[in-house]
Amino acid sequence: MSGRVRILDLELLIVVQEEGNVTQAAKRVGITEPALSKRIRLIERRVQAHLFDRNHEGAAITNQGHTFIERTRVSVEAFHQAVQEANETQRTERHKLRIGTSSFLPPSLIDLMHSIELRLYRNLSIEIVGAYSSEISTQLQHHEIDLALVTSPPHMATITTVQVASSPFMIVCRAKHPLAAKPFATLTEVAEYPWVFFHRNVHPPLYDLILQRMESERRKAMSGTISAKRIRPPC
Repeated sequence: MSGRVRILDLELLIVVQEEGNVTQAAKRVGITEPALSKRIRLIERRVQAHLFDRNHEGAAITNQGHTFIERTRVSVEAFHQAVQEANETQRTERHKLRIGTSSFLPPSLIDLMHSIELRLYRNLSIEIVGAYSSEISTQLQHHEIDLALVTSPPHMATITTVQVASSPFMIVCRAKHPLAAKPFATLTEVAEYPWVFFHRNVHPPLYDLILQRMESERRKAMSGTISAKRIRPPC
């Protein structure tokens, strides 16, 4: 290694890997895309390894990059854990169970968590932290919170997930809209009308999942149309 690499540099690489796109990664960490690209090149020179391949689809991680980032991810987590434990030893107030909650959770669930009384743990209090799901997942990785309640969490090897509830994805439309009378609507049906979609920064995993499902339904619909055209009616 020809130079020093900071913890912040390793965190940037992890974000780029998770986003798969330098533009989205730059928005997530709050810097410009050119600045992030320059930082990546500098890190690659320092570690003497080619970590990402830039193309029109985003930033594809190389085999070297995958090995390097998966190894350094452990170091980043250990660093944040060490900082947290060091801070805890200096505190004299009650211990806190920090729970991160997604902005999509119903208010009744948030109120329920605030009302929980831990009789067996008198010195433990509950602190609720609200943010977007992607931010909550990052805070959980960095040990800034202890538990997360989020909608459609991203698949990460360092996070254990348990499904506690499920609910349909709600689409809002005006009362006289053709879809309003339906008990449910497929993404293919929704695609026939102009509609407003939340920004990817709000919830990257859910955003990508919806686009993948829509593309899958579109292909199925096209396949069904082609097959139907090939069938000849009986004479």
